[in-house]
Amino acid sequence: MLFSSPQQINHLNSVRLSRPTSVQLSRNQTLIRDCVKARFPTIAENPFHIMLDAAPGGCGKSTMLKILRQDVNAFFGTENACLVTAFTGGAAFNVGGNTIHSTLGISPKAGEEFKRMSDSMKTHLTNQLRDVKVLFIEEISLVSVVLLTQASVHLQILRNDGRPFGGLSVMVFGDFMQLLPVQHPPVFGDFPPIMKARCEMLVENVWDKLWKLFTVFHLTRNKRVEMGRAADMLREIRYTEISEETKEFLRKNCLLKNTFPKTIFEALDQLQSENPDKEFVVLATKNATVNRLNICRIQNMEERKKFPVRYIKDDEVVLAKFHETTKRPHSMELAVGCKVMLNVTLKKEPGMYNGRVGKLLEIQDQFLKIQFDSQTIVDVPKLFFKNNEKSWTQYPIQPAEVITVHMSQGKTFDGVIFISENLFTGGLAYTALSRCRQLRLCRLTSLRTEEWLVPDGANEEYRRLKRRYLDMMITD
Repeated sequence: MLFSSPQQINHLNSVRLSRPTSVQLSRNQTLIRDCVKARFPTIAENPFHIMLDAAPGGCGKSTMLKILRQDVNAFFGTENACLVTAFTGGAAFNVGGNTIHSTLGISPKAGEEFKRMSDSMKTHLTNQLRDVKVLFIEEISLVSVVLLTQASVHLQILRNDGRPFGGLSVMVFGDFMQLLPVQHPPVFGDFPPIMKARCEMLVENVWDKLWKLFTVFHLTRNKRVEMGRAADMLREIRYTEISEETKEFLRKNCLLKNTFPKTIFEALDQLQSENPDKEFVVLATKNATVNRLNICRIQNMEERKKFPVRYIKDDEVVLAKFHETTKRPHSMELAVGCKVMLNVTLKKEPGMYNGRVGKLLEIQDQFLKIQFDSQTIVDVPKLFFKNNEKSWTQYPIQPAEVITVHMSQGKTFDGVIFISENLFTGGLAYTALSRCRQLRLCRLTSLRTEEWLVPDGANEEYRRLKRRYLDMMITD
């Protein structure tokens, strides 16, 4: 427990506030910052475990992460004292870190949980972690209880320390009202008993209730969306307590007349035409919808070209069965000017992470020229892939005029067009709409708010945290 008595809280409140930074912090942010800094002197004997709850989206989480990272490094006198990680490559890039998998030598493949690290990997990572005092994990909502336990097990091994996370302090950032993990329960869920035997083969002390160690602090100000009523509306959407006033605003300003692809892309083109300096995206909930809409969009663009998958040493019967089983397309169609997304990380190109979106500028014989931002244009060649004993070559990208809500996490846009029918899990609507800076620049294909659900277990977990740490909650 971080601050376990009223006396400790009172002492903390008497601590002189941190010196102002170049960024203007709210009182809420400043108090949280001082809470964390107060723990630095005793960090070796008493590691802390803190969640910074960023709710609703755009409340200054990224600012706090950067400032706290600077505070950790400054206190310990080294640029390596704070180790920043995230679940996705995009979020890791945005916060100047790496994925939690690559940082701690964890395999991202399903079925390889608690896979033993090689000796060379252990030596390399042990050296990398030598000066680390605090581990940051961004996007904690996407981290499963299995992945959090793997992180702790690997740190116990690498630091030769049987305490949780190898004795490191851990600070996590995120919002449980957004989408939760797919394969395993979230960090506050139950650890699968079948996994425990795998842990015990690696370490003597298995900590399978790690989330019980964490204290939660809440960020309360929304800086991504317009202040005032817009922030209140996003808060209502987060808790699925949507007022008639908010429904009327969405109906009047955001609801499209139908769900036809033509209507969706006309709305997108109009938003971009009226706001040429702003960025927009179409978000859908299922891959099938994404694929169908991307095909529709690209077929209405000029300078199109199909890129068939080139398989190595296989006959047509074997390939047909492979395609039927895996649902993998035979070819990919692209057009100059279309948005594309990397579907692997290009290790030779810094910042070219899986999920990064760019614009296709040129189609050459041996490569595609893609612009990822105003300063970054990359020539992307075909790569060699292997899966299910099949080998092929293809460009490591996919069309991205439309992307899934899952792939949008960690990204920010000025506005979104959300394909909002048939929402199959909680958190989809809030995650999609919290990606945008301005709700008035959003468009919806449906306003069936009864489908806008909270993720399973999220409300209950916040209530548990509130009961346990009621006297530690810091709000404006």
